Amino acid sequence: MDEFNDGFTVNELIVIENIEIKTIHLLSENDKYIIAVSWFECGDTHFKMFKKQNVSSVKTFSDFLLEYNKSWYELVINWMAKPFMPLCLKAN
Repeated sequence: MDEFNDGFTVNELIVIENIEIKTIHLLSENDKYIIAVSWFECGDTHFKMFKKQNVSSVKTFSDFLLEYNKSWYELVINWMAKPFMPLCLKAN
């Protein structure tokens, strides 16, 4: 499993074509968020933990999910209203 470098951003992730997301973990830490994503791309498995994200980054990611998987989008939006517990989303 490849882990992307620290310079790789949420915005770069959401523009990758033919991506198949395996898992998403969302956590809140004070006023910042952590988005951890594992995905398949061109037959390879990748993982990236985006730390110290602000609300706008989570919103950008959720907007991507609206097109990718509407049920995940709805879960993320509901989670953002009360982000006290971690949220884990897994592909079937």
